[in-house]
Amino acid sequence: MRTLATLAIIAASSAMLAGCGAMETDTQLGTARLTLVDDTHTAASVKATATESLTGKLADKAMVTLDSKSSATADLALAPGSYVVNIEAFADAEAKALLTSKSTHVDVTAGGTSDLAVKIGMVSAGASAGASASADTKTIAISVNGDIDVSGGASVGGGAASVGGGANVGGGASVGGGTSVSGGTSVSGGASAGAGASAGGSASAMGSASLKAPTIEAVDVSVGVTTAKINIKASAASGKLTFTWSGAGIGAAVDGSASADLGVKAILDASPSTTTIVVMGDNGAAVEVRVTFDSAVGLLGGLHLLGTASTSIVAH
Repeated sequence: MRTLATLAIIAASSAMLAGCGAMETDTQLGTARLTLVDDTHTAASVKATATESLTGKLADKAMVTLDSKSSATADLALAPGSYVVNIEAFADAEAKALLTSKSTHVDVTAGGTSDLAVKIGMVSAGASAGASASADTKTIAISVNGDIDVSGGASVGGGAASVGGGANVGGGASVGGGTSVSGGTSVSGGASAGAGASAGGSASAMGSASLKAPTIEAVDVSVGVTTAKINIKASAASGKLTFTWSGAGIGAAVDGSASADLGVKAILDASPSTTTIVVMGDNGAAVEVRVTFDSAVGLLGGLHLLGTASTSIVAH
């Protein structure tokens, strides 16, 4: 079995100022440029969404498909200001099976370009996000939990599960896209073949049961002054979905809907600042969504939320 792995997105941000026309009267836009490199071929597509830091208003969005390519570039056209850019990695080209996501702050200047060098790679489970040696560079690590084998997305028999078409996770559950679990049942004591003929001894009828867990299509996280909202978009092969919430901002497990408003103070009081949502289908198959809020110590010594978060999808 492969060791626990983490899907890492490393984002390096630096502002490069460009010249401004002296005669221009309209506000000149800036650019947040994402240069994407996928060394693992885990993600089939990556979506970037920029929202205004103060209002949460959508400013621009872009999506690129990676397919067999190992790199791609996407630009977000933004007015000068501060933004939260949410980077989502999907297992499919249609961006319907979320693997993981992470948001980060970006400042954009008029006529300038803020570069986000996004590198998708596999790192050890012990790796953690931390400050870089350079003031304009930050490292952001987000994880897919489980024993991951990036091998083309086919489901594997014998209790393994398929993650969103892009990675295999052991453990008998599926993340984003369903799983085929080959179990094999044994029929002993003789099987009867029609017309009175008997198949003596014991015959083994090796069948396979198919369990399809819910697909997580998107996890939207917004952080305000007093409340934070999580909204999950998920789908199931058939039937209804149930959502069980616990952790930061919730406490003990409670049944809820696909979205919830959480108190910022309650999130900060929790350790870790992670909210867990178990999404289960009628067939009993489930996935776990983990949203971890970023926080820091303020000037007066108290903790405050930074307005960014990371999301991971876990086999349940």
